[in-house]
Amino acid sequence: MKIAIASGKGGTGKSSISTSLAACLAENGTPVALFDCDVEEPNCHLLLNRTETVNRDIPVQIPALTAPDKCTQCGICATVCRFNALASFKTKPLFFPELCHSCGGCQLACPQNAISMVEHIPAQSRDSIENGLHLIEGVMNIGEAQATRVIRELVKTPVSEEVQILDSPPGTSCSFMATVSICDFLILVTEPTPFGLHDLKLALEAIETMNIPYGIIENKAEEGVTLIQDFCRDDGHPLLMSIPFSRNVAENYSHGKLPYYNQTEVQKGFEQLLNQIRSECA
Repeated sequence: MKIAIASGKGGTGKSSISTSLAACLAENGTPVALFDCDVEEPNCHLLLNRTETVNRDIPVQIPALTAPDKCTQCGICATVCRFNALASFKTKPLFFPELCHSCGGCQLACPQNAISMVEHIPAQSRDSIENGLHLIEGVMNIGEAQATRVIRELVKTPVSEEVQILDSPPGTSCSFMATVSICDFLILVTEPTPFGLHDLKLALEAIETMNIPYGIIENKAEEGVTLIQDFCRDDGHPLLMSIPFSRNVAENYSHGKLPYYNQTEVQKGFEQLLNQIRSECA
């Protein structure tokens, strides 16, 4: 079972909820793999206090003109590339690896078989296992710009844990889509502010055609502020839980302490939430 945790904007508490859900599962005897898919700025290790890791390269495939003598400078490869990762001006193609999504379309389209896919290392993964919680983080190399292909390779990492939590990058870009597209259940984390509601609507629009079971968590809820609750009720979106704002949790979070361990009511809420997700995915 794959559970993705995402948000339309940064700062909603998505990573704290991802790590808290993983901790809840591990503490209750369910081995869990947590994928930190925010490969441009992974931070789950800070909340889980992981220092000892195993580092591995994450390879991706990018095109290269491996048979330049066969190239007729037809430009078909550049025409079919949706991401403008190739250019041809009646010359041999120019490649821009930082724009490539590793789809292989240019290789298939080349009528002369002059293009092949070659290995490129844009990132590393960091693995650590402790107390039943397996953390896998992707870390992009400096200068790399294409996170989507790294995420797609990262989530292919073989793990033995039945339950996998995918901590998505914030926003609703290609990186978000690459993460949530493979999940069995999606949790959208938001906050009771106009910005939070606006970006929640963007995330809901992004998944509208994906047929993924989902629910919403309102984080940092304040008494008397019903912006998110009213929206969910009026538009028929499932509100899974509301986590009240707590200065104590915020202070502990700033010191790298996991919010899950600070509030008994929140712990019970996460346990109920996991039971609800299991029933939804059954």
